Amino acid sequence: MGTRKRESLTALLYWHCKTPKGWRRFRVEPSTNGRLRKGWVKDNGVDANYPEGVYHLRTYKDGKTVFEVLTDDAAAALSTRKTTKNKLIADKHYLAATGTRVPQRDAGEKSLLELRPLFIEHIGLRIEERSLFSYERILDLFFETVRKTMPAEVVADDFARCIKEMKKQCMSDNTIFSYSYRLRRFLKFAEVPKEQLPMKDDMPDEKPPEIEIYDDPNEVTKLIAGAKTLRNSLFYEFLLKTGAREREATHVQWKDIDFIGKKVRFYSKPEFGFRIKNDKPRTIPLTDVLVESLKDYYAKHPDFRFVFGTGKDSRPRKNSLRYLKRDVWRLGIACKKCEGCLKSRECEKWKLHKFRHTFATNCLRDGLDLRSLMHLMGHSDIRTTMRYLKPAGMDANQIALTRIFDRPRPATADVIEMPKRKAQLA
Repeated sequence: MGTRKRESLTALLYWHCKTPKGWRRFRVEPSTNGRLRKGWVKDNGVDANYPEGVYHLRTYKDGKTVFEVLTDDAAAALSTRKTTKNKLIADKHYLAATGTRVPQRDAGEKSLLELRPLFIEHIGLRIEERSLFSYERILDLFFETVRKTMPAEVVADDFARCIKEMKKQCMSDNTIFSYSYRLRRFLKFAEVPKEQLPMKDDMPDEKPPEIEIYDDPNEVTKLIAGAKTLRNSLFYEFLLKTGAREREATHVQWKDIDFIGKKVRFYSKPEFGFRIKNDKPRTIPLTDVLVESLKDYYAKHPDFRFVFGTGKDSRPRKNSLRYLKRDVWRLGIACKKCEGCLKSRECEKWKLHKFRHTFATNCLRDGLDLRSLMHLMGHSDIRTTMRYLKPAGMDANQIALTRIFDRPRPATADVIEMPKRKAQLA
């Protein structure tokens, strides 16, 4: 048992050098800074410098000690030991999970580290550059946690280790969900055997975020009316009345707005690095009041390309959330209870995406059908739209029930009104 443990885990460095007593091997370890001092060893507990020599790597195979001659370069020797130790640990995990040893590497077969840049290049052709960060991050975590070398070494339990590490780092449930599928995509690209990938039931479930809306229309009205600049005011009104995502709104140009037809078109703009979600361009009708607001703003800035661009109109604005937080605090509509308010005067209650949620919820409550809202929101699945069927509050429900059941109805000879029926029964 002890021999098998040494075989699977031990990888030690030795300095094979010429000493006054002949050629000898001394075990060496890096100092506190993680480096080796070439030629320096402990000879009978005393520091000694024997510069003429070469590093050896000591491992075990079939119960026997094996010394591999390396190089006299300290950094290269440390790198070889680390790679070998990671491979031995990976072999141990593979043996425990499958009961067999890792298959021998074929000539020309690429390691996971060699496949990583090829995968990033492959996936980079299909997604936005800013989204590559999430792929880089989960691959970093995978290599640090699992330490596998070849695709054939990967087993399903490696996913459990990665998920456990993500939870340890306090990642959200949705982040763990998306990162897990990104990792699985990489391993499929690396042609990890299908039976060694996790089953569908073993993958984490997606937990849709809770739908948050602005319940108090007076606060939203106060925000739009009291925003510090006309551009901010129009931006909040635009989000509230179109349900646009933040980047969809900031990439809108005046050429995208049809003032006569009262509509706006959202679509991808690769020249600015923007791709619309689900690759689904859509056209949204504009309310009469919003059209007048847009016309008024356009009359003041007829030479601008972007409706909500930067100050010099050179590119779409990226700091809209910061302006929202400042306007909310200045107008006194922040909650002043959350951690953001207490620490940095940035109320966590106010978010740009809540305008989109509020738009969808108000549309459904006022009778717009799901299919129409699905188009307006740019959803590809009606189940996503159904998440916005948020129950109304007690007061709103009472008003709705009164409108439905107590509204005046035409009198007929066959219907006796309730007050008269009660009088007859008395």
